[in-house]
Amino acid sequence: RRVDRRVAGTQTVARRCAPALYLSPVDLIPHFRKVITALRLVPGRALVAVSGGADSLALLDLLVGTRDVPRLELVVAHVDHGIHPESGVVAARVAEAAGALGLRSLVGRLGLAARFPKVTETIARMERYRWLRQAAEVEGAQYIFLAHHADDQAETVLLRALKGSGVIGLRAMARRRGMLVRPLLEVPRAALAAYADERGLAVWDDPANADRRHLRSWLRHEVLPLVRERVPRVDRHLRRTARD
Repeated sequence: RRVDRRVAGTQTVARRCAPALYLSPVDLIPHFRKVITALRLVPGRALVAVSGGADSLALLDLLVGTRDVPRLELVVAHVDHGIHPESGVVAARVAEAAGALGLRSLVGRLGLAARFPKVTETIARMERYRWLRQAAEVEGAQYIFLAHHADDQAETVLLRALKGSGVIGLRAMARRRGMLVRPLLEVPRAALAAYADERGLAVWDDPANADRRHLRSWLRHEVLPLVRERVPRVDRHLRRTARD
């Protein structure tokens, strides 16, 4: 029954907060504080998954600015998949950014290129989540914050539809599911990029995000732009599918 109440509470929060589209960097801060307050997180330790990109660095910056709300002890967690040749440099930059904020950082070096003959999106995601959960257990963390945003949500719904998911699968990502917390699901990618730029955050763009060989990247850069020409509100429709 405790699990049922927690799930019900998560659904209530998701419906209470309307989609926050076209937020300016100034508007994003009060919106984020409202979301964090609505989640009713208990004080304790939390991992913040930081890849080094604009989305996760913006999440970290916002969490540092609002950590007084749930009184969280933040620990930065970076996953080095061991695929890109610059991955070690990015890991060092993330650790430096964490240190500048007075936070501890952890680095998981997965070495996927050496372990798998072909590293797919699915393998990378599964191994990343496995390490994050293990790190949370070792650290005694109650939460893992993830920087998935509104564009990610729309892409996920479309991906699952193409793979034949049922009604439950089309609900895509939840703002809170167990220890995973995604407080940016109503915030578009462009708003986070603008916030990172306004705050002067040193971001790193993963080349894999633009690699059309990956299904998600293909949808993001080729399919969705074409669909938007005919259905301008397609992103909003897909996100509504995830909420319903």
